[in-house]
Amino acid sequence: MLHDIGRLILADKMPDQLIEVDQLEISKRIDTIQAETEVIGYDHTMVSKGLMQQWGLPEVLCECVKNHHEVEHTGEYADASRIIYLANRLSQNVPPMDEDEAIEQLSNIPGWQASKISSEAIFDACHQSEDLVFEVMESLGMVDIENNIRVNNRDILLTLAYPFQIARFRRVPGPGKLRERVQTIPVGKKLP
Repeated sequence: MLHDIGRLILADKMPDQLIEVDQLEISKRIDTIQAETEVIGYDHTMVSKGLMQQWGLPEVLCECVKNHHEVEHTGEYADASRIIYLANRLSQNVPPMDEDEAIEQLSNIPGWQASKISSEAIFDACHQSEDLVFEVMESLGMVDIENNIRVNNRDILLTLAYPFQIARFRRVPGPGKLRERVQTIPVGKKLP
């Protein structure tokens, strides 16, 4: 998604300030937008929106990108902004294994109900997204389904790092599903 392209631009053009932003987030326990504004004077959502406007992308996309950290959404593009906000928050987690886990993740996202999307539909969308990520990674040679590594007597196909969690997957023999998650580890805990 293009919503964080401004963050990449900041990392390229202002790497020292971005390190300072990350340190400020941790030391003051503030969110990214507050830290970026305090250190740089503006935030990555403004940069993303400006670049997308220069590219001539539709205003609905530009506004959604500008508002993807906002819990409350009003105005012409409120519904679309709510969906991008929800997708941004969900992308920080390992996709839920079942609908109960989806509901648990959603309970930690303020305002998710405003999206008017059912937890079942969100769960399905998370899994479709995860499947697409694996397909892309496999097509780029980033996943080798023939050569697993063994960890704690499990064949590990792939380890993915999410912002707050690490997930390990294994290959599932037979038709249909290529892999399944075998382990989720919160960041900060030692990997076995």
